[in-house]
Amino acid sequence: LYRDLFNAIADAIYVTDLEGNFLSVNQAACDRMGYTEEEFLEMTVEDLDAPRYKGTNPDLVNTIKSQGKFSFLVHHVTKDGREIPIDVNAILFKYHGEPAFLSICRDMTQWQEAQQTLIKREELLSEILNTTPNMIYLVNENGVLELVNQAMADMYRVNIIDFVGHSLQAFADEGIVPEEIIQQFLANDMEVIETQQQKLIPEESTYTDQGEKIWLQTLLTPLNQPGELRKVLGVSTDITERKKNEDQIRSMDQHLEEMVEDRTR
Repeated sequence: LYRDLFNAIADAIYVTDLEGNFLSVNQAACDRMGYTEEEFLEMTVEDLDAPRYKGTNPDLVNTIKSQGKFSFLVHHVTKDGREIPIDVNAILFKYHGEPAFLSICRDMTQWQEAQQTLIKREELLSEILNTTPNMIYLVNENGVLELVNQAMADMYRVNIIDFVGHSLQAFADEGIVPEEIIQQFLANDMEVIETQQQKLIPEESTYTDQGEKIWLQTLLTPLNQPGELRKVLGVSTDITERKKNEDQIRSMDQHLEEMVEDRTR
């Protein structure tokens, strides 16, 4: 029964003496590494280690002996030369009355591949966020910025790292953005968070770090994740040029109307 349970476990299990010699392995270890149990019993743990990990076993042995257990990441090399990342959970125990190590070893290949995929997706998202001309930010219900993109940072000439983790109010306190504008931003953000309704702000003004007034059109969208602070995502488009053009057209229309009135008198 013990052997059946030992071989039914999906993770590789190694029993070794304090010098690293294999005393017993389960079927998963044989299947993963490509060695028979008989071959394992002629080997040591270091025979599995990738070259850069060789020589680290004495330190690991001392740690496990002093703490009774230890978890660590190592790379093992299979019989056919493939390198596999392994998460090892090792404990000190008695095997046939003698001190030994029991190591449960999990193949981390899929986990690492998933992590790499996630990293690539995050890098792609970051590139998209930071190349779009729209200003994008994420603020939580405490008024603290959790994300800003490069376009928004450039507008105020502030590094992204100086935005994230700071409250909107701090930018008014530091004189970066006028107090009344920050209060309006906060009011709109909190309204969206409380109502959980998307809101389009056709026109709102702010000032660059040079004191230049610019006009934005902003779409606010509530975002919620279980167990996290409520948030609002803001996406702003600079409509300053459009506003200037509209003002020029209105001025021209008024001038034409005045000319017509003068001629008809």
